[in-house]
Amino acid sequence: MTIRRFLTSGAVAAAVLVAVATSANATLYGSFSGAISNFNFGPLVGGTAFSATFEIDDSVPGVGPGTFTFANAVDNLVLTIGSDVFSGGDGRLQQFTDVGGAVTDFFAMLFNSAVGATLGGTTPSGWGVTSVGFDLRAPIGTLFADPALLVGGFDIADLTYHAVTMRFDDLATTGTVENALAVLFVNEFSLSAVPEPATLGLFALALAVLAATLRPRRLRPAPFGGRGRQRA
Repeated sequence: MTIRRFLTSGAVAAAVLVAVATSANATLYGSFSGAISNFNFGPLVGGTAFSATFEIDDSVPGVGPGTFTFANAVDNLVLTIGSDVFSGGDGRLQQFTDVGGAVTDFFAMLFNSAVGATLGGTTPSGWGVTSVGFDLRAPIGTLFADPALLVGGFDIADLTYHAVTMRFDDLATTGTVENALAVLFVNEFSLSAVPEPATLGLFALALAVLAATLRPRRLRPAPFGGRGRQRA
């Protein structure tokens, strides 16, 4: 292997590795599932199964003190309830610790127009979603050591309380907001840092380039009349 070839291939591999480092987003990936409560007051049918995914940008700074708010930190909410699909973006996230009795870590997320979030989706009966809220609680120190620092991840086993609610407005009625309520019984919830597929692909490409750089070149016979062997 010539020094020039090594340096050239090494530079390509380094460039790919830099791309991996710079393209990796600071993202937490969440999911939850369950069934609609039979006691809901909304347009959804009790017992209907649901599943959802969302993302949190953990590079968003929290603003405190007391209750720390991470504005527009939650994005790409996709909530599927039966055959209905609802979506949300730019949701607000809040963290705080109740040290005056319950001694609990509170983790809350909210999607509605009051916090600048976007929401979309309607039911077949003509009700449009106006709010999706999360109230998640755990013993103090379970979710975060410092509410000013965004939680790194947890699952439902860490939670002592987990509630997700949706509010709807009857779009056929103008001038009023009915605020019908649907309660989502959550039996699975998880939040963790998972590498993005694109990032994994770039990392694999970088390893392939490095492997090609370090692999010795095999010898092949010299052309007729030549001397010695040539590298392939």
